[in-house]
Amino acid sequence: MKKYIFLILLFIVSFYSCDSPKNDSMNVEPKARLMKEDVVFNTVDNKKIQGTYYYNNIGVTKKEPLVILIHQFMSDRGQWKQDFIDSLVAKKYKVVTYDIRHHGESDKATEDIADVLTAKGNAILDISAVFTWAKKRVGIDSTRIAVVGTSVGASLGLYSKYFLGAKTVVCISIGKTVFDAFVSGTDLTMTADIRKTNSVYFICGDKDGTYPEDAKSIYTNYINDQKDLKYFNSDKHGKDLITQNPDINKLIMDWLHKNL
Repeated sequence: MKKYIFLILLFIVSFYSCDSPKNDSMNVEPKARLMKEDVVFNTVDNKKIQGTYYYNNIGVTKKEPLVILIHQFMSDRGQWKQDFIDSLVAKKYKVVTYDIRHHGESDKATEDIADVLTAKGNAILDISAVFTWAKKRVGIDSTRIAVVGTSVGASLGLYSKYFLGAKTVVCISIGKTVFDAFVSGTDLTMTADIRKTNSVYFICGDKDGTYPEDAKSIYTNYINDQKDLKYFNSDKHGKDLITQNPDINKLIMDWLHKNL
């Protein structure tokens, strides 16, 4: 009798020891991985703008906020460091970087490259194409789009806040001349009372030529409350300011957490 009881107990132990790993494996959640996808944005003037779309493989179809990163003049989308992009995706943001026309892998314009700093250069059509794409893409909450830009990218970001529906913007080393060029002829300049927006964060080096005054002017005259202006003791501009002061990335993350 003892022999039979022993065999029964042995069978039960063997059964559960074989079955447990199978049950455990069924309960293991998929491991999150960063996904990177090449995308092309088609502008209304028939330019192909090359970009990269980053997201978490688990949340590909889940509606999440989008952060658009825009580079500065004579740079490309590669200026944005991978660890910063990784940190954004880890916080459940989707991310797009793209090359402004005449830069990187995007189509070349017929005009001179310097024209992208003016309304003639049509760089505003590039950011408009990105927004058009984002509003159709499954997995992006189009009511929660942020733009982070350096120099001309900052002006494009602020343009998107006024005219494309961006929820919040971070402007690093923004120049008033370029911003004025982008909004010339719009209701910002055509009306007696300047139309204001909010939720804009300005970052600038305090010794970077006229840019500190430019940022202060836009901050004061164009933006309502829910805004901030941060100066660093530096003569560096745009991406070089970030390289010199990597804690700027944390400031950006904190701003997005509160405002996006």
